[in-house]
Amino acid sequence: DTREVCAIDYNEKQIFPVDETQSWSAYFSRIFKLLDDPLKGKGGFTISFCSTIPIGGGLSSSSALCIGCLWGLNKLLDLQLLQIPQLCMLED
Repeated sequence: DTREVCAIDYNEKQIFPVDETQSWSAYFSRIFKLLDDPLKGKGGFTISFCSTIPIGGGLSSSSALCIGCLWGLNKLLDLQLLQIPQLCMLED
């Protein structure tokens, strides 16, 4: 099952799993690892995102990315996650 994330702002695409730790894709890697069991058997998916939050501007762009990803996957795949902000704190 392919997991693909497209960063529209960067015109970049990443297919997971990936062991990258220095870019936007690192947040998705950690989220997908965190959700390894809940995502089993759910099939592949593509996530596309863009943002107006300045990267590195001290406005929690990484937290917004994590919450948006978890919230979207929760709704789309009916994962029944109850504590999305707390999960994001583990990954950010």
